[in-house]
Amino acid sequence: TLKLQPIDAMKDLCPAGGAPERIGTIFKRRCAVNESYSGSANIIEVTVSWQRNGQTRDVMLKTLTLGDGT
Repeated sequence: TLKLQPIDAMKDLCPAGGAPERIGTIFKRRCAVNESYSGSANIIEVTVSWQRNGQTRDVMLKTLTLGDGT
């Protein structure tokens, strides 16, 4: 999983402004790794989007990580 990676690997897997990754035929996933208010932790943000009744729906999840699963 993403959170088990070192911070540099996370940033490579989730480039800022990168194109969303298609998951199956319905969903698109975009992720970002950003610095947090602390100097040691980073924020992982994952957004999953899909279309329903002509409108885009989104779910966003955020977590803090020090990298390597911590």
